[in-house]
Amino acid sequence: MILEDGEPIIIKGVFKAKREKSKFSTEPRGFLCVGYRLRGNTIFEYKNNKFTVREHSAVLIGNNTKYSQETNYDEIIAVHFDTVGGRKTDGIKLLNCNDKILFDGLFLKLFDIWEKKECGYRTQALSVFYKILYLTSAYDDNMSEIPKNILKGTELIKENFADTFFRIKDAADASNVSEVYFRRIFKSHFNISPSKYISKLRISRACDLLRSGYYTVSEVAYMCGFSDQKYFSNRFKKETGYTPGKFKNESLS
Repeated sequence: MILEDGEPIIIKGVFKAKREKSKFSTEPRGFLCVGYRLRGNTIFEYKNNKFTVREHSAVLIGNNTKYSQETNYDEIIAVHFDTVGGRKTDGIKLLNCNDKILFDGLFLKLFDIWEKKECGYRTQALSVFYKILYLTSAYDDNMSEIPKNILKGTELIKENFADTFFRIKDAADASNVSEVYFRRIFKSHFNISPSKYISKLRISRACDLLRSGYYTVSEVAYMCGFSDQKYFSNRFKKETGYTPGKFKNESLS
């Protein structure tokens, strides 16, 4: 899974480039990338498999991915970004861009926002980028593979993760299974424990609320299910590398 739904994102840069006939290999770069072709086609090779990313199409590349690409000519917009926590991901995913007018407009708007760097540009850029990720089905979703009883508990987590008193046992009870069984099946399908998943959802929500500028750190902690502000600050810094206050200030600068 290259990108998980709910993972907080930090954009590192948005670039526009034209490339003439070229062929090159790329080592793992330590950040994720979404590349959108405004013009031209590009042939990618990943683990001995070749595929073409055509004009008005996009590709999502993991931060630990080794691949090569070849083009006669292309014009691209590339978004380099990190997920909070720096989870290593290996893979390439073709994204669904079935409306070239819509996606040309969104990617050009994102580039323009980043280039101008006006007040609040990071928040504006993130808003557009989240919309792109959602509309292109960038988030892998294996919910349908989960047995129905586990699915009920998973849905309950998504609905109640911000509740201070919510426990994994509540999700297990909703699924009519033991907590141990629920934890094991959940992790086998999502490659993350339920507790860490809830923590990521809470921190993701906290990032969004802090970016808005409308709430204090203590208010955000409470709204995201943390009863102790100090614990919230420690968890937030561990996940993002920033204190909540610094994250808020830099997001609004």
